[in-house]
Amino acid sequence: MEARPPVEVPESRGREWGRAVHAALAAIADGLDDEALRAVVRAVLVEEERPLDDAGAPVELDELVELARAIAASELWERARAARDVLVEAPFAVELEGVGESGVRTLVEGAIDLVFREEEGWVVVDYKTDVGTDPAFPARREAYRRQVDLYAAAWSRLTGEPVVERVLVYTALGRNETW
Repeated sequence: MEARPPVEVPESRGREWGRAVHAALAAIADGLDDEALRAVVRAVLVEEERPLDDAGAPVELDELVELARAIAASELWERARAARDVLVEAPFAVELEGVGESGVRTLVEGAIDLVFREEEGWVVVDYKTDVGTDPAFPARREAYRRQVDLYAAAWSRLTGEPVVERVLVYTALGRNETW
């Protein structure tokens, strides 16, 4: 049976695509070889009910494998690989003062996509998989920055060490925002 051309994928791919990207990057961070990476990505795309071709193969398989490889080949990931400590999908829960409008002590929970320690301190990285051409993107961008700032404050509180850099990786745009 001949596979049909890929189905058109919407510009906004949704949470399922985001979870698939995060899973692919976690698999690469685990050091999987190409064959194992493809198997993990295939399984995640199927689990997330992403589009399949007539042969039952995920339409986005090659695209996601290449995206994960490109991110893993980036200067940011080179720095992470050279770091003393590296954590992927690092869960945390910590109480912080002055969070939100009320300013009261608040329990903050989450998972940091990538965090690594360099000589000067920690680097907190968050992947964003939505497409930056959406008219609502500027407002989301500010919310993303606040989220990473909150993650950085939580991580600094947990480790007792400074977070010296925050990075948003816009996977769909192939660029990073660092502060």
